[in-house]
Amino acid sequence: MKRHWCGVYVLFLILGSIAVAGAQTPIFSDDFNRVGSNLGPNWAAVVGSFSTDGTQAVSQTAQNWAKVTVPIGTDDYQVEAQIAPPSGSNYTGLVVRGDASFFYKDLYAVQIDAVAQKINLYRRNGGTWTFLQGLTAPGGIVAGAFYQLAVKVSGSNPVRLDIVFQNAPLFTYNDASAGRVLSGAPGIQNYNSGVKYDNFIVTSLTASPGNQPPAATFSATPLTGTAPLSVSFDASASSDPDGTIATYTWNFGDGTTGSGVTTGHTYPNPGNFTATLTVTDNGGLQNSTTRGIAVQPPAGGGESILFEDNFNRTGITLGANWRLDGGSFSTDGAAAVSGTSANWAAMTLPLGSADYAVESILLVPAGSLYSGIAARGKSSSVNTDNYNLQISTNGTVNLYRRNAGVWTLLKSAAAPGGIVAGTSYKLKLKVSGANPTNLEASFQDALLFTYADNSTGQLFSGQPGISNYNPGVKYDQFRVIGAGSGGGNQNPIARFTCTPNIGTVPLTTTCDASASSDPDGSIAAYAWNFGDGTTGSGVTAGRSYQNPGSYTVTLVVTDTLGAQGTSSSTVTANSAGGSGWTISKVPGDLKGVFFVDRNIGWVTGMDMGIFKTTNGGATWTKQTNIIWKSTPPEILPDVYDVFFLNSQVGWAAGWPELILATTDGGATWKEQNLNRVYTAATNFCEVWDAAKTTCLKKKGPYMRRVRFADASSGWVVGRYGYIYRTTNGGTTWRLLPQNWPMPVACPPRTAYTPHWFGLDVLSANEIWMAGGWDDGNGCPGWNRVIVHTTDGGATWIYQNELPEFGGLGGSGRYHDLHLIGNAGWAVGEIGAVLRTNDHGATWKQVTQTGAGSTSLWGMAFPDPQNIWIVGTGGLILHSGDGGTSWVKQNSNTTARLERIWFVDSFFGWAAGHLGVIPKTTSGGG
Repeated sequence: MKRHWCGVYVLFLILGSIAVAGAQTPIFSDDFNRVGSNLGPNWAAVVGSFSTDGTQAVSQTAQNWAKVTVPIGTDDYQVEAQIAPPSGSNYTGLVVRGDASFFYKDLYAVQIDAVAQKINLYRRNGGTWTFLQGLTAPGGIVAGAFYQLAVKVSGSNPVRLDIVFQNAPLFTYNDASAGRVLSGAPGIQNYNSGVKYDNFIVTSLTASPGNQPPAATFSATPLTGTAPLSVSFDASASSDPDGTIATYTWNFGDGTTGSGVTTGHTYPNPGNFTATLTVTDNGGLQNSTTRGIAVQPPAGGGESILFEDNFNRTGITLGANWRLDGGSFSTDGAAAVSGTSANWAAMTLPLGSADYAVESILLVPAGSLYSGIAARGKSSSVNTDNYNLQISTNGTVNLYRRNAGVWTLLKSAAAPGGIVAGTSYKLKLKVSGANPTNLEASFQDALLFTYADNSTGQLFSGQPGISNYNPGVKYDQFRVIGAGSGGGNQNPIARFTCTPNIGTVPLTTTCDASASSDPDGSIAAYAWNFGDGTTGSGVTAGRSYQNPGSYTVTLVVTDTLGAQGTSSSTVTANSAGGSGWTISKVPGDLKGVFFVDRNIGWVTGMDMGIFKTTNGGATWTKQTNIIWKSTPPEILPDVYDVFFLNSQVGWAAGWPELILATTDGGATWKEQNLNRVYTAATNFCEVWDAAKTTCLKKKGPYMRRVRFADASSGWVVGRYGYIYRTTNGGTTWRLLPQNWPMPVACPPRTAYTPHWFGLDVLSANEIWMAGGWDDGNGCPGWNRVIVHTTDGGATWIYQNELPEFGGLGGSGRYHDLHLIGNAGWAVGEIGAVLRTNDHGATWKQVTQTGAGSTSLWGMAFPDPQNIWIVGTGGLILHSGDGGTSWVKQNSNTTARLERIWFVDSFFGWAAGHLGVIPKTTSGGG
């Protein structure tokens, strides 16, 4: 890709605010990044000739015409390109509606006149030119400089022609004459040798986006109370972006349902219930959302389950009713799995009491010393203050108290039978009272010890949660139990699986609740709600989903005495095809993409390209309010990546050593770091083209990835092994010393500094990076590299292509990587795809993806089952079964795609060359 600079264009990018509609669909694009004596496939030179020099198309004779041979399928389209006219050029431009027989006899042409400094529109009939309209080019025309030129043609009587210059509308001409041209192909033409073309793209003006799904949202009042609890539900805040909502369907989580914009329901029994709203629009698309309802027993009641979660769902978070306070957790369909070296999560439902018991079944990996459950955790951050009961593979059960992050061991006992890695153990911690606080520790359903805490550090209230200091710790059957005085009927435990839980419509799934149980009786009834307005009964039940969507399946089991237990899981029905990927477009070349939800996101790219959308990509607005520490840089920086913690707080990174931050959603970006040595107009380019007009490679480090673990701890990585770290939200950034020891001696180099392209920050302490040097830098172990740290960068573990360092597969650099729990993926050059099933301890090359030798630039990994990969030529690959099989999806573009981001298994966006932004609302199918 080329970066072009001229004063007028840069000024426009600084001052302009551009809104770009997303309804147009590219039909054909070509960046001419090849070497040949002609334009290659999809082109026909009808007069003169063109060649390609590896970066552009170049005219060869005194008159040159070439047409696109790919069928366009419409007569209403836009043609655009970047064009560099040589000195003395009067008639260099673009063609629309060129005639089928000759192409050059009947047509419209928009041309750059570098001599008269004008942009002119012509019509040609039977080989005779007619001048239609012309205007002086804003800012003038400099021979050899690149200029963006576009023409839109539509209609028949009149034919409308819209001319765009430097991404700004210039004029419109309506042709109602007898000579108007009604159909034909696009192309390029000029009357000089040495004319250069780049970033040629044809865009349909007739395509329209498919139906977009509605947005479901609702309030429930109250969210907690004692049984019987009457709750009012209001879904009036739900909306549909391109239509109306036809139906509102409610599942109250206790086996009953309702309908309407507003409704009410009374919960007769104590328990934790998930209320689900499903909205269906007038086009048949659906969306769902959930809220947790906590129903407590009446005063004086016996022990009851206040909250229960069996984690029998698949996702990259713990889901509703949980808050992550450190590290990461995912759900694998049967358990919650920790993802990093320090993981904390709090249950968020209000309990109404500080006296309760927490229990869960834990399975710990080898070397796990501090895995457990928490009680009375601080409401804002359970990881700083809590009581914690832990198991250790050294064979002990340990009770701790934590105050302001400082641990105190209260009591320890040997675990009967010991602790074996990979074996499940049940822990229970009961907390009650004050002065002293009474704690009871149970192991495998037997009381192990008690402890009375009457210290000044005792904790009087707070939330339950889970915590550990290892990836791969698994939790199952997490429950919070009310500490009542009686021993009455206990709630049954609902547990089920749906097979399959993901697929394309029509999707038939069978749900099995035979794993459900009752601790003191038997289950009398099984009630199912399939999340689409249908219900069922019995130990097993089936459902066929006809429409795409993510459905919350809820099971309510009722015992012989009327007590109930509830569990929910998600079934994802993807589109069978038709919606796929649609294209929106912004000016320039794109490098990064990030979305915080289905509506709010950013793409970033060259020449300070930062664009934001608040409607899922239907329109994009360029963000130009940059607050520099001193004078604005002479050469605009390039923005390679963007990351947000939420809709307001984010960072962007790029060239040269650029780091920006925002706290208002991008309305204002503030410089945190920039190397101004390389932004001087006399010192920014490392490699020029032969004409000294186009910079092929810029000087200095390109920072390619930015990620934060939390509001304080962040990392930025890039070229030449550069790694920046902050521990204060970017107030200060520290460039880590480039003193890594060489994996293998390779004089005269003394430090290991591969280029970094991929970055995954799993916690403040655990960071993974991927990259390499395109020619190995002449040293073993430099070509393809994955490194990670678990101590915040104090020490690093290398993996590269050398057998003694893991023998990583592939034939070039790695460009991206991501891990969820033990599963992880990395992608790179020449079709390289790697996976790990042991949290990066080993990586194995995957060859049957369909990528061939295509360079892969980015990947999305929103849950353990779904992986998307993007690359050169508009390639998008998808696996919906955890990497077992792969499908090539139609991206509707041939532009190189740099990065991709999914917020769930349906909504995703990619960022690519020529400013293309593919989007899907159906998982790309």
